[in-house]
Amino acid sequence: MSQNDALGVVGILAMVERKQPVAIFEQTEIKSVTELVERVSSIELFVGDMVLYRGQSRQGNLLPGVCRNNPDTNTTSLEWKALQQLKIFGAAIHSDMNTTNLDWLVWAQHFGMKTRLLDWTSNPLAALWFACNSKESGDVWLYAWDFSRLHVEDFYNHELVVEESSSFVKAVDDPFSLKSTMVFQPRLSNKRVQAQHGWFSIHRFSQKHNRFICLENNSEAENTMAEFKIQGRSRVNILWELDKLGVNERTLFPDEDGLCSYLNYKLKLGK
Repeated sequence: MSQNDALGVVGILAMVERKQPVAIFEQTEIKSVTELVERVSSIELFVGDMVLYRGQSRQGNLLPGVCRNNPDTNTTSLEWKALQQLKIFGAAIHSDMNTTNLDWLVWAQHFGMKTRLLDWTSNPLAALWFACNSKESGDVWLYAWDFSRLHVEDFYNHELVVEESSSFVKAVDDPFSLKSTMVFQPRLSNKRVQAQHGWFSIHRFSQKHNRFICLENNSEAENTMAEFKIQGRSRVNILWELDKLGVNERTLFPDEDGLCSYLNYKLKLGK
């Protein structure tokens, strides 16, 4: 990291201390793995290791899949129905009867069901891979987030007040009635969560605003995010660099799907 970069980070942190009303406190373009590592190192040097990362094909709109396209729709009843159907049809696949509702959501999220969980990782290289491997062409984006304000240390045993009610619920039993958006580390109950160093933010439908709130517009996330832009022309080379470092579809998806997809990429099968 150059002296100018270091001074830039100090300036960023000074802005955070002043609590300016800006959700994204840094916006930078990166062209290589090395550049990302330098930026991440500088951020974690000053704010500590409470940083999570997410790579995606579009800028902003940090919302989970169930509400990303229609944040004004309260999907709670539909999500409960999907969860019950998941338990019925998935019983033969996921047979542990002690699985909590939250565990079911984590499991479903990793196999493609749209939930109110948003994927994050503690590994910036994994986030970079997910950004650059997007099926959509063009520029992609990576976010680094100091999540300490929304972190719940022992989420599986944490009692949370239901909004506008004095009763208590266990988040693991009713993940749809949280008082606020929160961040948790899931149980490492499947190989994908382990390999991807997975974390989640779990989002709530705000009765006050009558919508799901994008994380970058959440007041508790203000001045806590850095945004990195990766131009489309840099993506192929970055994926090559990541593969040399052992970050690829085979290692991030350690199952049959991941292995076969990786061989398609490595050997250019079907090209």
